[in-house]
Amino acid sequence: MPRAKLYRTASEKKAANRQKNAKYYAKNRVDINHKRRALYCSKSGNTSSFSEILKSDCSHTTKPMKNEDSAYWLAKCATVEEKFLVLINHAGKDYCRDLIQQWIRSVLETGPDLTILETAHKDMCALRGKYVRYFGKLLNCGGYDKAAERVERVKERIKTVVQWIEDILCSAMEGVEELLQQVKEGNLIFQKYGV
Repeated sequence: MPRAKLYRTASEKKAANRQKNAKYYAKNRVDINHKRRALYCSKSGNTSSFSEILKSDCSHTTKPMKNEDSAYWLAKCATVEEKFLVLINHAGKDYCRDLIQQWIRSVLETGPDLTILETAHKDMCALRGKYVRYFGKLLNCGGYDKAAERVERVKERIKTVVQWIEDILCSAMEGVEELLQQVKEGNLIFQKYGV
Protein backbone atom coordinates (compact mmCIF):
# COMPACT_ATOMS: atom_id res chain seq x y z
CA MET A 1 0.00 0.00 0.00
CA PRO A 2 1.48 3.38 -1.01
CA ARG A 3 2.19 5.88 1.70
CA ALA A 4 0.53 9.27 1.74
CA LYS A 5 2.73 12.00 0.39
CA LEU A 6 3.98 14.47 2.98
CA TYR A 7 4.00 18.15 2.06
CA ARG A 8 6.24 20.78 3.54
CA THR A 9 3.75 23.66 3.40
CA ALA A 10 0.01 24.06 3.32
CA SER A 11 0.18 25.80 -0.05
CA GLU A 12 1.91 22.76 -1.59
CA LYS A 13 -0.86 20.55 -0.24
CA LYS A 14 -3.55 22.89 -1.62
CA ALA A 15 -1.92 22.93 -5.05
CA ALA A 16 -1.69 19.12 -5.11
CA ASN A 17 -5.34 18.77 -4.06
CA ARG A 18 -6.44 21.22 -6.73
CA GLN A 19 -4.53 19.29 -9.36
CA LYS A 20 -6.04 16.00 -8.18
CA ASN A 21 -9.57 17.47 -8.20
CA ALA A 22 -9.04 18.92 -11.69
CA LYS A 23 -7.97 15.51 -13.03
CA TYR A 24 -11.01 13.84 -11.43
CA TYR A 25 -13.37 16.48 -12.85
CA ALA A 26 -11.86 16.22 -16.34
CA LYS A 27 -12.28 12.45 -16.27
CA ASN A 28 -15.85 12.40 -14.84
CA ARG A 29 -17.26 15.71 -16.12
CA VAL A 30 -20.25 14.17 -17.92
CA ASP A 31 -21.39 12.19 -14.88
CA ILE A 32 -20.93 15.18 -12.58
CA ASN A 33 -23.03 17.40 -14.86
CA HIS A 34 -25.79 14.77 -15.03
CA LYS A 35 -25.88 14.56 -11.24
CA ARG A 36 -26.04 18.37 -10.97
CA ARG A 37 -28.88 18.60 -13.47
CA ALA A 38 -30.77 15.85 -11.68
CA LEU A 39 -30.33 17.67 -8.38
CA TYR A 40 -31.46 21.03 -9.81
CA CYS A 41 -34.47 19.47 -11.54
CA SER A 42 -35.51 17.58 -8.42
CA LYS A 43 -35.23 20.73 -6.29
CA SER A 44 -37.38 22.69 -8.73
CA GLY A 45 -39.86 19.84 -8.97
CA ASN A 46 -39.40 19.60 -12.72
CA THR A 47 -38.51 15.97 -13.32
CA SER A 48 -39.74 15.96 -16.92
CA SER A 49 -36.94 18.22 -18.12
CA PHE A 50 -34.31 15.91 -16.63
CA SER A 51 -35.84 12.88 -18.34
CA GLU A 52 -35.62 14.78 -21.65
CA ILE A 53 -31.92 15.34 -21.01
CA LEU A 54 -31.33 11.65 -20.36
CA LYS A 55 -33.20 10.70 -23.55
CA SER A 56 -30.96 12.84 -25.72
CA ASP A 57 -28.13 11.13 -27.56
CA CYS A 58 -25.43 13.63 -26.59
CA SER A 59 -24.92 14.06 -22.89
CA HIS A 60 -23.05 17.35 -23.28
CA THR A 61 -25.87 19.24 -25.04
CA THR A 62 -27.92 21.77 -23.15
CA LYS A 63 -31.59 21.23 -22.62
CA PRO A 64 -33.85 22.73 -25.28
CA MET A 65 -35.35 26.17 -24.73
CA LYS A 66 -38.96 26.13 -23.66
CA ASN A 67 -41.63 28.66 -24.50
CA GLU A 68 -40.16 29.89 -27.74
CA ASP A 69 -43.53 30.86 -29.21
CA SER A 70 -44.62 34.46 -29.54
CA ALA A 71 -47.86 33.91 -27.58
CA TYR A 72 -45.84 33.15 -24.45
CA TRP A 73 -43.79 36.34 -24.76
CA LEU A 74 -46.93 38.38 -25.52
CA ALA A 75 -48.44 37.07 -22.29
CA LYS A 76 -45.27 38.01 -20.38
CA CYS A 77 -45.41 41.52 -21.88
CA ALA A 78 -49.09 41.80 -20.94
CA THR A 79 -48.26 40.87 -17.33
CA VAL A 80 -45.61 43.58 -17.09
CA GLU A 81 -47.93 46.08 -18.79
CA GLU A 82 -50.63 45.30 -16.23
CA LYS A 83 -48.18 45.88 -13.37
CA PHE A 84 -47.14 49.16 -14.98
CA LEU A 85 -50.74 50.36 -15.35
CA VAL A 86 -51.55 49.41 -11.76
CA LEU A 87 -48.43 51.22 -10.56
CA ILE A 88 -49.22 54.47 -12.37
CA ASN A 89 -52.98 54.06 -11.92
CA HIS A 90 -53.52 54.34 -15.71
CA ALA A 91 -52.34 57.97 -15.84
CA GLY A 92 -48.67 58.88 -15.96
CA LYS A 93 -49.11 62.59 -15.22
CA ASP A 94 -51.27 61.92 -12.16
CA TYR A 95 -48.70 59.39 -10.95
CA CYS A 96 -45.93 61.99 -11.20
CA ARG A 97 -48.02 64.63 -9.40
CA ASP A 98 -48.81 62.15 -6.61
CA LEU A 99 -45.13 61.22 -6.39
CA ILE A 100 -44.14 64.87 -5.96
CA GLN A 101 -46.83 65.39 -3.30
CA GLN A 102 -45.73 62.28 -1.38
CA TRP A 103 -42.12 63.40 -1.49
CA ILE A 104 -42.93 66.93 -0.29
CA ARG A 105 -45.04 65.50 2.55
CA SER A 106 -42.22 63.19 3.61
CA VAL A 107 -39.70 66.06 3.48
CA LEU A 108 -41.92 68.17 5.72
CA GLU A 109 -42.35 65.29 8.19
CA THR A 110 -38.90 63.70 8.28
CA GLY A 111 -36.53 66.07 6.51
CA PRO A 112 -34.78 65.82 3.15
CA ASP A 113 -34.87 62.22 2.02
CA LEU A 114 -35.02 60.95 -1.57
CA THR A 115 -36.01 57.34 -0.82
CA ILE A 116 -39.58 57.71 -2.13
CA LEU A 117 -38.37 59.02 -5.48
CA GLU A 118 -35.44 56.60 -5.68
CA THR A 119 -37.71 53.64 -4.92
CA ALA A 120 -40.19 54.72 -7.58
CA HIS A 121 -37.34 55.11 -10.07
CA LYS A 122 -35.89 51.70 -9.20
CA ASP A 123 -39.28 49.97 -9.53
CA MET A 124 -40.03 51.62 -12.85
CA CYS A 125 -36.54 50.79 -14.22
CA ALA A 126 -37.04 47.15 -13.22
CA LEU A 127 -40.33 47.05 -15.13
CA ARG A 128 -38.68 48.70 -18.13
CA GLY A 129 -35.84 46.16 -18.09
CA LYS A 130 -38.24 43.21 -18.00
CA TYR A 131 -40.40 44.67 -20.72
CA VAL A 132 -37.45 45.38 -23.02
CA ARG A 133 -36.15 41.83 -22.51
CA TYR A 134 -39.55 40.28 -23.26
CA PHE A 135 -39.96 42.56 -26.30
CA GLY A 136 -36.62 41.34 -27.64
CA LYS A 137 -37.66 37.70 -27.16
CA LEU A 138 -40.96 38.45 -28.91
CA LEU A 139 -39.15 39.95 -31.90
CA ASN A 140 -36.85 36.92 -32.07
CA CYS A 141 -39.83 34.57 -32.17
CA GLY A 142 -42.36 36.22 -34.39
CA GLY A 143 -40.80 39.23 -36.04
CA TYR A 144 -42.36 42.68 -36.16
CA ASP A 145 -46.13 42.47 -36.56
CA LYS A 146 -49.20 44.30 -35.18
CA ALA A 147 -48.81 42.75 -31.73
CA ALA A 148 -45.13 43.68 -31.57
CA GLU A 149 -46.00 47.22 -32.68
CA ARG A 150 -48.47 47.54 -29.79
CA VAL A 151 -45.90 46.14 -27.36
CA GLU A 152 -43.36 48.67 -28.63
CA ARG A 153 -45.79 51.55 -27.96
CA VAL A 154 -46.18 50.39 -24.35
CA LYS A 155 -42.38 50.06 -24.08
CA GLU A 156 -42.02 53.69 -25.16
CA ARG A 157 -44.66 54.73 -22.63
CA ILE A 158 -42.77 53.02 -19.80
CA LYS A 159 -39.54 54.64 -21.00
CA THR A 160 -41.23 58.05 -20.96
CA VAL A 161 -42.47 57.64 -17.38
CA VAL A 162 -38.95 56.61 -16.32
CA GLN A 163 -37.61 59.81 -17.91
CA TRP A 164 -40.23 61.85 -16.05
CA ILE A 165 -39.25 60.31 -12.73
CA GLU A 166 -35.57 60.95 -13.47
CA ASP A 167 -36.40 64.61 -14.18
CA ILE A 168 -38.32 64.90 -10.89
CA LEU A 169 -35.48 63.18 -9.03
CA CYS A 170 -32.88 65.56 -10.49
CA SER A 171 -34.93 68.61 -9.48
CA ALA A 172 -35.55 67.14 -6.01
CA MET A 173 -31.82 66.64 -5.48
CA GLU A 174 -31.40 70.40 -5.68
CA GLY A 175 -34.00 70.89 -2.96
CA VAL A 176 -37.70 71.34 -2.25
CA GLU A 177 -37.70 74.98 -3.33
CA GLU A 178 -36.16 74.12 -6.69
CA LEU A 179 -38.72 71.36 -7.32
CA LEU A 180 -41.63 73.61 -6.33
CA GLN A 181 -40.29 76.36 -8.60
CA GLN A 182 -40.03 73.91 -11.51
CA VAL A 183 -43.61 72.72 -10.89
CA LYS A 184 -44.97 76.29 -10.73
CA GLU A 185 -43.25 77.29 -13.96
CA GLY A 186 -44.30 74.04 -15.67
CA ASN A 187 -40.71 73.20 -16.59
CA LEU A 188 -40.83 69.51 -15.66
CA ILE A 189 -40.98 67.14 -18.61
CA PHE A 190 -44.20 65.44 -17.51
CA GLN A 191 -45.97 68.82 -17.49
CA LYS A 192 -44.96 69.56 -21.07
CA TYR A 193 -45.67 66.22 -22.70
CA GLY A 194 -48.46 63.73 -22.12
CA VAL A 195 -48.79 59.99 -22.38
